[in-house]
Amino acid sequence: MINTFTVAKLDAETGTMGIAVASKFPAVGSLVPFADPEAGLIVTQSQARTDFGLTGIQLLKEGLTPNKCIEYLLKDDSEREVRQIAVMDTKGNVSSFTGSKCAKWAGSIEQKGYVCIGNFLAGFNVLKSMENVLKNYTDVKIWDMLLSALKAGENAGGDIRGKQAAALLVVKKNGGYGGYGDKIMDLRVDDHKDPLSELKRLLNIWKKELGID
Repeated sequence: MINTFTVAKLDAETGTMGIAVASKFPAVGSLVPFADPEAGLIVTQSQARTDFGLTGIQLLKEGLTPNKCIEYLLKDDSEREVRQIAVMDTKGNVSSFTGSKCAKWAGSIEQKGYVCIGNFLAGFNVLKSMENVLKNYTDVKIWDMLLSALKAGENAGGDIRGKQAAALLVVKKNGGYGGYGDKIMDLRVDDHKDPLSELKRLLNIWKKELGID
């Protein structure tokens, strides 16, 4: 199971959207976050299904609401009660699902423009601490906000099994390197004793190389 805590955010002013994730599970960034600036965001964790990410993005492009998207993904899933999913569209509308058999503590906080979601956590305060960052650090870039939110969640207890991997995915239409593609960054720490510190180091390198804040 990909027991983890994740935060996803839309910057409505710029159309930039991102997902940050941390877990005691290797290479979590290759499995949990999916994003397309013309569709929205998908988070799939607990007993994750990566096909939910790909299919969910397509469903959003076809006009399904986040809630209907989750309904479609789970309708024929015999293991739905071990799934945890969050979906956000390009307008910031959010829906999430936590199955009854996800490792406790598990749940989510969702508001217009963001969602905090996790399982196998120290408690609800992990998510609440992340949300507090989203509410109070509005004058920073989305990547700094997301990473700060993850750190707040870790400080509140995070994944009760420990820490191993983290990732940061940010997209914007034509926001890729040189204006090619939509992926601003896809930074991953697959196996590290302090993955959030390593992720911050990588982020700082990225910002220096590209000459941005």
